[in-house]
Amino acid sequence: MRVEKKKKLGSLILAGAILVVLAPVFVSAASKSEIEREKSILMQNIQKNREYIAQKKKEAEDLRQAISQINSDIAATQAKINSTQSKIDKTNSEINELNSQIARKEEELAAEQANQDETIRVMYETLDQNTLEILVGSENLSEVVTYGEYLEALEIKIEKTISAITQLEKDLERQKTELDHRKKDLEVYKAQEEANKNVLNQQLAQKNSLANATNLEIQDYLSKTAAMQKRVADLQKLLDEIYNRGGRGAPVGSQLVSSIDSSWYYNQNDYPDVYLGNSGLSVKQAGCLITSFAMVATKYGHYITPPGVVVASYFTDDGGWIGFKQSIGISVGPSQPINWDRVNSELNQGHPVIVSVYVGGPRYNADGSNHFIVITGSSNGKYLIHDPYWTNSSYNISDVISMKIVTP
Repeated sequence: MRVEKKKKLGSLILAGAILVVLAPVFVSAASKSEIEREKSILMQNIQKNREYIAQKKKEAEDLRQAISQINSDIAATQAKINSTQSKIDKTNSEINELNSQIARKEEELAAEQANQDETIRVMYETLDQNTLEILVGSENLSEVVTYGEYLEALEIKIEKTISAITQLEKDLERQKTELDHRKKDLEVYKAQEEANKNVLNQQLAQKNSLANATNLEIQDYLSKTAAMQKRVADLQKLLDEIYNRGGRGAPVGSQLVSSIDSSWYYNQNDYPDVYLGNSGLSVKQAGCLITSFAMVATKYGHYITPPGVVVASYFTDDGGWIGFKQSIGISVGPSQPINWDRVNSELNQGHPVIVSVYVGGPRYNADGSNHFIVITGSSNGKYLIHDPYWTNSSYNISDVISMKIVTP
């Protein structure tokens, strides 16, 4: 069963929730419309939730990648810090070694300076002796000359040694200064990397907080969506009972009977997951008119299934068919009261006729009907039909209310 274009009946909305009281199987048209309306809104909200959850999952994945990158950056920064500390330790060792060398050279310098002082003292004492004493104390004049030269040579040697030690000490001091500068640079670099690490840790904490919040939000929306889906399932059970005429089965009449020609027959029950626009109503639930269009178009040689008709159609928010947005190979006239002479004329031309019927229960089409079928022809004084919902239905002429003339 299916409406052509249902009236929109507002349902009570409070604090974002739609409050609907489930009615018995035999409900009024208004109650049924409210149930379908609630289901339609729930389906739209479920779809929005799914899109939002998908967006949040993408954000969560982006955060996961960002966290992974930050952790890698922290590890790399820590490696730099460790490497820098090793260089600082090595530089400290080199500085300590230079300090030891400088200390040794200072000791050597002090010893040489002491030697120089002793040499100078001896030279002065020697100069204080008179020439006679030197001559008397020496075996010969040659000894005096040799001794003087020795003292002078010793002084020169000591001065050279002092100069070499002094220069070496300066070189060591220069190296130590360079190492001190290197150490300072390394410590500055290490401090910068420590600061970078602190910044990365702060970013990591923020990303982890966002990731946790995002995951909690995803779980919340999944829970809400699951609750909506359960509500939709409950509503669907009720609607299925309504569409099944309260368990009374297919309509029974004697003047319009099911055709055995199935070459262009479609059954709307085969499409439970194809929805009419954004209504949340499927072809199975409410697609008798859509399925009828598919049958007639296929009869005329324009093969198309009910889902294809859905794609080519405009719908109201509650699933009412408005018109085609692209051709499916047929031209559909407006609904008009049933005229059997016109029906017979169309059938004689080989044109099937779509008619609306009343099958009991709520009347929710504008003409008082609640289902559409296709009259395919006539035989033995009876009209032959394709019923898109029931395969074994039959009707009386009095059940037919209006017709749609469909031409190729």
